[in-house]
Parts: sequence; structure tokens; C-alpha cells
Amino acid sequence: MAPNEPDLGPKPSLLRPTVAHRDDRLFSHTPAPAALRDELLSAFSDAAGLYAVLGARETWQIHAPWADTYRAHYDPVVWQRLSAARALTPATIADAETRHARLLATWKNYFAHHDFLVLPGSPCAALTKPKCQTANRTRLLSLTAPVSLAGLPALALPVTLPSGLTAALQVVTPHATGPVFPTLLAQWE
Repeated sequence: MAPNEPDLGPKPSLLRPTVAHRDDRLFSHTPAPAALRDELLSAFSDAAGLYAVLGARETWQIHAPWADTYRAHYDPVVWQRLSAARALTPATIADAETRHARLLATWKNYFAHHDFLVLPGSPCAALTKPKCQTANRTRLLSLTAPVSLAGLPALALPVTLPSGLTAALQVVTPHATGPVFPTLLAQWE
């Protein structure tokens, strides 16, 4: 447990026991083999950085035609991000595209053997406004970017902490139309 993070005690079950046994194929706990787990962790390790590069490239493509003309209208933080996006080199973008392809292949490999994956959706309790800083934004993106970059459907489930604040779990599936989301939503309290 990280310093200053609450001890949440035993991990709660996502589903009531009577529901969890309704369809063993859906809710049986089948851990990924170590090699696949390591592949996921490796592919996810720099997802926030990858997200930053690919997002910056797309943002600059949209803003480029008028950014300089309307520079005075941009918030300084936004302008700083746009300037960094403008400075991306073709080599940086090519590297990001290669890493993105690897991430997509990793997800495809995982979902060839599993129906869903439960991941943390937040690194800590919901942030109060003073704690909404770049470092915490990066921590959050490191958890959500692997899913976003793959364009996969994810269901965010709130987890209420003893403090009254919430954290989140994200349930990721290869297709939103399968039985995972409806079953979870029907039973989530």
C-alpha cells in the first residue's frame, strides 16, 4: 500500500454470490498466464506518455490552422501543450505509432483468451480541486489510457471508500454488446 492511501481491507466481490455463480463461464476467475500478464504490464507501462503524444498530434492537427492567429485567446497551459505538440518530430510520432500498434496487438492477444479485464480506474480516492495537478493527471491517465488508446468499451464502477470519497474500477471488454456490462450493471449497488 502506498503512503497516505487508505487500507481498504479485503477486496469486495463485484457481484453477489448468487449472481456470480449464475454463469461460471462469465464470472469464473481465470488469471492470465504470467507471460500474458507481463505482456499487458509492459504494453501499459508508458500508456500515459503514448496518449500524450498521440493526443497532442491530433490536437495540433485541429488547432494548427488558427492557433497562431488566436494565440492570445488560449489559456497559457493550453498554449504550452499546443507548442509542445507543434514541436513533435516525425521520429517521435513514428515511434508512438509503433508503440500504439503493439498495445493494440497486446489487447487482441488478451481478448483471444479472456472475455473481460478488471483494472483500477483511479490511483486513489477522488481528487479534491487542490490535488488536481499534472502529476495526479498523469497517474490517472496511466490507468485509463491503455483502454482509451485501444478504443475499447469500459464500464467505470464507483467504489465508495470509508472517507466518503470514491475510487473506481474499470471493466474492459472487446465488445460492448456482450453479457458482461448488463450483468454487472444489474447487480452493482
